[in-house]
Amino acid sequence: MSKPNIILIMTDQQRFDTISALGNDKYITPNLDRLAREGMIFDNCFCVSPTCMPSRAALFNCKYPGRTGVYSNSDSWEHSWVEQLADAGYHCINVGKMHTYPYDAPCGFHQRYVVENKDRRCDQMGLDNKCGRFEDELDKFFYWSGMKKPDRKFFVENFPDYQDAVGCFTWPFEEKFHHDVFVGDMALRVIEHRKTDEPLFLQIGFPGPHPPFDPPQRFIDMYDGVEFSGEIISAEEADRQPKAQRMFRERGMKRGMDGVVWPAEPTPEQIKRMRKNYAANVTMIDEKIGQIMDSLREKGYLEDAIVVFTSDHGECLGDHRLFEKWCMYDCITRIPAIVWGSEKYVKSGARSAELVEQFDVMHTVLEMAGIKLPDDCQSISLGAFDSDIKGRDCVFAEHAVDHVMRGCEFMTMARTKDYKFVHYQNEESEDELYDLASDPEERVNLYHNDRYHAVRDKMIMRMLDFKCMHHYGVPEIYKECLKNEPPVKL
Repeated sequence: MSKPNIILIMTDQQRFDTISALGNDKYITPNLDRLAREGMIFDNCFCVSPTCMPSRAALFNCKYPGRTGVYSNSDSWEHSWVEQLADAGYHCINVGKMHTYPYDAPCGFHQRYVVENKDRRCDQMGLDNKCGRFEDELDKFFYWSGMKKPDRKFFVENFPDYQDAVGCFTWPFEEKFHHDVFVGDMALRVIEHRKTDEPLFLQIGFPGPHPPFDPPQRFIDMYDGVEFSGEIISAEEADRQPKAQRMFRERGMKRGMDGVVWPAEPTPEQIKRMRKNYAANVTMIDEKIGQIMDSLREKGYLEDAIVVFTSDHGECLGDHRLFEKWCMYDCITRIPAIVWGSEKYVKSGARSAELVEQFDVMHTVLEMAGIKLPDDCQSISLGAFDSDIKGRDCVFAEHAVDHVMRGCEFMTMARTKDYKFVHYQNEESEDELYDLASDPEERVNLYHNDRYHAVRDKMIMRMLDFKCMHHYGVPEIYKECLKNEPPVKL
């Protein structure tokens, strides 16, 4: 059996509702639309953590954070199922953002061309790095071009409206220096010059549309005449949110985050600007994805291939009067997932509303490549990429306190098709329960509503079952007891 080429294209911080073919026709995404039309769409695919590193470590190990030990953006991870692909004869290449820690951990790849966060230094935070700073490929490109990569200080000093811009800037250099353009161009170069006949695993990690929202002007111009909503919930409604969200919002007002200084009273114009620039960032990435697909097709890689497009988590964009991530709302945990492939792997035009975890999709891809994952993996096989898959009845996510999310020790989400429950460890009064059928925007917390006590208790039990089974599991010796009737002692 031949091994399919596997292309995994990931963005950073992209919401589900940012692709025209997935339901938002304000977005200009012709290349992702084509992937969706010709491939399979997952309408209810969820990441297992609301921030970058724990979500990515989970995806690349097919385990929840409770098993990987990567609970927040401060934890290290260096291993993945890429090692098994390499052992199985795949030539494994990463271009762009993987967000391993250390940043250059091999993680199973034969070649890595690392491009990391957009406006911050890549310090190795106490690991044994004698230089104190990791230079990624874009750092080097700027240096050898006689330029300095723009960081937060650059944006502060060169954009007079920085404090009020909500992270929105127009890219001030040639397009080739932009993080997402640079990653796309590097991927094209890898595809063009690769010579080996080994099956290819290529992971392409775009750093955007993660803030700052900094597209070149021509992509902003594409959205002239497109009216984005400037609506945002009231300050009074936001004050009823859990402490963790309130503290994060206040932190954004005092210190900012990734170029975004969050206003105490966001105006409709600020929210519209944020959503427009974000859309322009998505369209810029979409253009590069089209070029990458054309190059892969021209070089023959797509004749026997599976292509996956997804993101590590979403972005609030003003929803819930918040920005960034670090919470369990659907705008964060529900992510885009499109699988495109040769006819023997993917049914063209398929679409599923089943609940799936993001790592279930990759589990199925790896299975099709002949890879058997370790027994302690927590992903499930979907069996096939068609509309008849059977997903999960409940999906989960978790996150621990870190240097940004300071308002709770540990968050756990349990979500069915009808309800969402979020537990805040040692903060039961902060817990959330949403009726997703009547309140899809998750604005009315029913946790303390007497009419929903039975639902609440059932969701609490789902969460407890998850923690017991997925954090501790059942030793194999005890599983045997379920299979074999013990002898009767008289």
